[in-house]
Amino acid sequence: MVLAGQAHAACDTKDRIKHEDAECLTAEWDNDIGIWSIVDVAAKNECSDLGTVVAKVDRKACPDYTWHLTGSNTMERNGTWCDVRHVYCCSDLSDLCNRSDLSNDD
Repeated sequence: MVLAGQAHAACDTKDRIKHEDAECLTAEWDNDIGIWSIVDVAAKNECSDLGTVVAKVDRKACPDYTWHLTGSNTMERNGTWCDVRHVYCCSDLSDLCNRSDLSNDD
């Protein structure tokens, strides 16, 4: 049985905004090439004063990371062996991906 709340916490493909299209998320990664490659990935909430940004780190052949970025610190992961495909802002889980996502209702 799946609870209704669980069904909404997915960050499905349709809910993913590339980090370069999300002004509230910056990300970078390095997929070194070679047998001893170590992948480094980092993401930061650039709108931490306005809310939480949820980042999906899409990794090849490994489970993805889902990071809830609440503050202005950079979240990073070093020493993984799986290449990063991309980093996305999850529009269904984040308070905002772009400043325009906030409503003007007070």
